[in-house]
Formats: sequence, structure tokens, C-alpha cells
Amino acid sequence: MASVARAATLLAPCRAAAGTRTSRIIQELRLLARQRRPTLHALCPPSRLFTSSARVLRSPVAPKSKKPSVSQQPPSPSPSAPSRASPSSSSPSSSTLPRSPSSASSAAAAAAVAPSRYAFIKSLATKQTPTLLYEAPSHFWFYFGCWSSGLSIVAWTALTGPSAVHQPEGVPQWVGVTFGASYVLLGAMGFYLLSKTPNIVSSIRVLPAAASGTPAAAVGRSSSSGVAGRAAAAAASASASAPMPAGASSPQIEITVKRMVPLLAPKVVTASLDRVSLKSRFSLPDEYVPELRRRHEDEMARRERERLWRFDKEHLLTMPFRRTGRAFGSLFRGVRAAWTDMGFGVITVDGKDYKVDVTQGFAHDGFRTLERIVAVGPK
Repeated sequence: MASVARAATLLAPCRAAAGTRTSRIIQELRLLARQRRPTLHALCPPSRLFTSSARVLRSPVAPKSKKPSVSQQPPSPSPSAPSRASPSSSSPSSSTLPRSPSSASSAAAAAAVAPSRYAFIKSLATKQTPTLLYEAPSHFWFYFGCWSSGLSIVAWTALTGPSAVHQPEGVPQWVGVTFGASYVLLGAMGFYLLSKTPNIVSSIRVLPAAASGTPAAAVGRSSSSGVAGRAAAAAASASASAPMPAGASSPQIEITVKRMVPLLAPKVVTASLDRVSLKSRFSLPDEYVPELRRRHEDEMARRERERLWRFDKEHLLTMPFRRTGRAFGSLFRGVRAAWTDMGFGVITVDGKDYKVDVTQGFAHDGFRTLERIVAVGPK
């Protein structure tokens, strides 16, 4: 009992101290709530006042800036200051209606496409080296088909024609005339096949703009010859100040053409871009062959070549037979092109037609680069 009495005597002061401290904390909270009551009503609705009061009390609140009273009038502008026009009295040029999305997009597309060809040609003209646009593959089987077929037909016509035209006695005359007409057509067919061998394009390049002359050097050389030197210097300066022709600053196109006999040196034709045209597009439009599909086909062709090369390296004994089969396939395609002109496009330079192989070989961006710098369609 003594210990209980001692504990009661010790707990009584502690309770009094705790009660005093609790009441003091409650008074401080009430005072703080009274000071921030407008802030509570402004920050949260009355329905959430009790749930968010502690959060608002913990967060610091910046003092609000005082709003100007309604009775205060804005200062009147001085006469010397320039007055701004009100929105209602704005000029018609400042209140233009916004463009429709279709017209804006069409204008942007036209602005992007219009300078593209000119800018591309200027970029080609500023290059230091020629740009290769097309390089033809080997046309061995094409020439083989043309020469073998043409010479065989012409030789057969020359050897058997006289005996077919001059019939022996007792044969009606119309038989010789019929054979003569057929042999004329046969000889024309042979010469037609031989005429396909020239004008095959080997390569197409874009040459940069030709460098202008150096009149300053001529002036320096002629400056020490008295009156004649001064006259030559004046003529050189006049020629230097004269405007350059339009063709001198634009690139030119160089076309290398194979001869009838492949052993002869090729012919080189150089012309300006406005004198070159394509009779039709060499590349298919994107709606028929999209860009992703074209890249996929190129990748598949490259993988097929690599697969055939690896297969030939791993099976050396049967490689000659496979090569022979591929040669027969190339022979068939060459003879078919010789008879039908399949796989050839026509490019016109100065009114003369040349043939371009559009199925094989290298073409810069699939002939799209060539179509951008020259005209497409008959002139």
C-alpha cells in the first residue's frame, strides 16, 4: 500500500504537467486555425475543409498581392505617346482570316517541290567530280543474239535466194516472185537485227559546270607591252565583266554509247540538260512499287546472290553445271531482248534516240535521279 501511495503522489504532478502542455498545444492550434481560416475557405471547399485542414496548415502559403481598387482609373495616355489601335478598329490586312488546312498544306507542298529540281541541279553543278547516274551491265548475250541471228538470216538469204527466185522451166512464174518477196523480207529482218547493235548506252554521268576562263592571267601577261598591252587588258577586263552564258553555269550530261562491234572504242555524247529527255519513265511510280517494297526486293536479291555464291563455294564439283544452266538462261534473255527490245528504255539526246537497259545494271536511286534532272515525255 505504501508503494501505491508513493506512485500516486509521483503521478499527480506528471498528470498536471501533461494536461497543461496539452491545453497549451490546443490553444496554439486554435489560434493558428483562426489566422488561416480565409486561406482554408479559398483553397478547398467546405466539404473537404476538415480532411485537408492539416495538409493546408503544414504547407506554406505565400501572401496574396493586393488588388487595385475599382475606383482607381488607369493613367490616361500622353499626347506624345503613340496610340494603339483597338481590336475593333484594326485594318483589314491585320484581321485576315486563317487559311484552311488543305490550302496551307498544298501551298507548303508546292513551295517544297518547286525549288527541289533547281536546288538539286545546282548541287550537282557545284560538285568537283562527275556523278554516275547509270552504268550498264554486260550485253554480251544481247550482241551475240543480234549478230548470230542477223548474220545467219542474211547468209541464208544470200546463199539460197538466187536458186529460189530463178525457178526451172515448167514452174509458174508467180512461184519465183513469191519466193523473191519472202526472201526480201527475210533479208530485211536480218539487217533489222543487226541494226539493233548500235546506240546502246554504256554509262550516264552528270558533269559539273565548266570552269570559267582566267582573264586575269592574260592581263598580267600583256601588261608590259605598252599601248597594245593596255588595249588587251581592257578587252580582257570587258570579257571578264560580261555575263556568262546560262549553259556555262549549269551541269551537262555525258552519255557513253557502245559501238556496233564491242571491240571498238565507245562514243561519248555531251549535251546540256535541256537537250536530253526520256520518252517514258524508267522507274515505276510509288503507288505500284512503294519504297519499302522496292528496298525489300533489293535486299532479297542481294541475299539470293550471296546464297548462290556460298552454295557454289560449298559444292565445287557441280558448280560448272549450274553455271552452264545460268548461261543458257542469260542466252535466252539476250536473244529475247534482241528480237523484242524487251527491257530497254529510250533516252533522246539532240533528237537522236539511244537505248538504256532498265532491267539490270546500276541506276542511281532506281533512275529517279535521272528523271529529276531531265524532262520526261516526248518533246
